[in-house]
Amino acid sequence: MDEAERLTTQPEFKSKGEILKSLIEQCTRVDFTAKLYPNISTEERAELKVKRTEMKVLIIDEILQRAQANNWALCKQGGFCYLYNGAYWETLTEDDVKTIPFFCTFATAGICTE
Repeated sequence: MDEAERLTTQPEFKSKGEILKSLIEQCTRVDFTAKLYPNISTEERAELKVKRTEMKVLIIDEILQRAQANNWALCKQGGFCYLYNGAYWETLTEDDVKTIPFFCTFATAGICTE
C-alpha cells in the first residue's frame, strides 16, 4: 500500500456497543485461585478462598487482557474511562464501566454459557 492509499483508506473500527458485546462474549471461566496463587499445588489451592477485592482485580485484569488481544485500548483519565475503537476514543459511561465486570463475572464464574 502506497502512502496516498494509506492516507485515504478509512480505518476499520467497531462501535462501542459491538466492542463491549464482543468483550463480554469472550469472557470464559477462570480459576481465580490458580491465577492468584500460581506457585502452589492444586490441593493447597483448594483450601484457599479468594477475597472479593482480589477477585475484582483479577476480573479487571482478564478484561484488559481480552481487550489487548483484540487491539482495543482501554484507559482512564481525568475520572473518565475511554475505549479506542480503531478510529477514535469513545467515552465509556458509568453504566458501561459497571456492566462489563458484572457480565464477565457471571461468565468467569461459569454461570453464563459459552
